[in-house]
Amino acid sequence: MTKPNKALHSTVGLILFLFAAFTATVFAQQPTASDGKTAASQQTYELKIEFNRRVRMRDGTELSADVYRPKAPGRFPVILNRTPYTKTGGNLLSLAQYFVPHGYVVIAMDVRGRGDSDGRFEPYRNDGQDGYDVIEWCAAQEW
Repeated sequence: MTKPNKALHSTVGLILFLFAAFTATVFAQQPTASDGKTAASQQTYELKIEFNRRVRMRDGTELSADVYRPKAPGRFPVILNRTPYTKTGGNLLSLAQYFVPHGYVVIAMDVRGRGDSDGRFEPYRNDGQDGYDVIEWCAAQEW
């Protein structure tokens, strides 16, 4: 039986620690306005969800995206999450429930050939072009 690699354990431990610290910091922060008031005095937005939006790639393949956005007119920054592990997994709804009221659009997308997206899944093969096409699609939206 081989001994565990101490360097690997240390690296994994450090990554987990940094991730936990980052997550705690993001969710514990109270953003402030330029006048020093807390986020409670800033505008907040109601959450609107659009499930299974079809996004056409340059070759005609359609990818599936769930769009969590403010229910208000205007343009907002986008947080894009493309995954081969089903867009509904993890804690994406929790992230959307935090970021959308603060004025962000959160998009969860199944990569080509996975989940509800069309096409054939070939790891990393289409990620560059598809990622580019999705960012262009996001920029063209009214939000």
